[in-house]
Amino acid sequence: MNTGSDELTAPLLAIAAESGDTDREIAALVRDGLLRSEAGLLRIAPEVVPVVRAAVRAQTPDRSRDDYARVCLALRTAEDTEAAEDTAGTTGWLLRHRFLLITVLEGATAAGAAEQAALTAAAWWDIADRVDDPRWHRALADAGEDAAITSEIPAVLSEVLERSARHAARQGDHLAAEARWVRALAIWREADDLAGCVRVLESLTALYRGWARLHRALDALFELLSLRERAGDELMVAHTVWAIGTVTLEAGRVEAAVDYLHRAEKTLRPRAAEAGGAYADVAVALGRAQWLAGRYGSARSSFSRALAVLVDVDELRAEEVRVLLGLPENAPLPAARIIDRGTGAAPPRSPG
Repeated sequence: MNTGSDELTAPLLAIAAESGDTDREIAALVRDGLLRSEAGLLRIAPEVVPVVRAAVRAQTPDRSRDDYARVCLALRTAEDTEAAEDTAGTTGWLLRHRFLLITVLEGATAAGAAEQAALTAAAWWDIADRVDDPRWHRALADAGEDAAITSEIPAVLSEVLERSARHAARQGDHLAAEARWVRALAIWREADDLAGCVRVLESLTALYRGWARLHRALDALFELLSLRERAGDELMVAHTVWAIGTVTLEAGRVEAAVDYLHRAEKTLRPRAAEAGGAYADVAVALGRAQWLAGRYGSARSSFSRALAVLVDVDELRAEEVRVLLGLPENAPLPAARIIDRGTGAAPPRSPG
């Protein structure tokens, strides 16, 4: 199906075929930026002609694979070089006539330039937020995935899925984001690609936490922990255990959270001088969990270790820890303000 047919208006087709136009059609072309007035003459805007012609070629047989590959590269170059706020240049024009892009991707896939089409679709997800058009977003997702599947290159398909998942997450479409990241994760698992698996699992963890699906966030974190233990990266293992403790506390399992956070703090403690703020944060997180568990002496010890690191380097955060140290037993904890570096996000308000 030609998804872009409703955007291929008579003026666009006429320009692509290099035929004549009526005055009304020419006025429309000038308004949309397809034609420019130079020295009193109307000229076709050079940066958009290849795109329009490629869209027309998608409707005709026997087009060159190289033709499409060149147009796809031009589309990616336009996306890379235009300013994000630009609405008058090539990128802005393409967003206004965005279904032309879908037509080009479909034509390129059919012509044998599927990899180039998929990479182009992936690149355009970075600016897809600039248009509120769910129909086009679905079309871009479908065209990109079809191209990537046709290319038979797993890494390309995963790239397309990850980019479209990030867009879906930004739009609050949790189900679509989850489905795409889960598919990408399956590809990286099959390839035994550690970096790819880690990247997707981190994305899923953030998605599930924002979605309040804490059991799924923990599933992702435990798989991430297994991968990092296998890689022998002690520092990242500690950060992942810290994240598990944070999410476990968020789920209201205070005693279990204390155990995980103590493990992370114990690993980072010998590196407190070099870890600096990271160690202070995990020590504070442990202290808060211990406080909620009613272990006030242990909590104050954890807060004191954090303060020892912060006192000469970050007075603002040191003062926050002093407030914690000054709390009477059974007092409620103030809202956490120190960034949760275990997961890269601000921690939730402590239970209770």
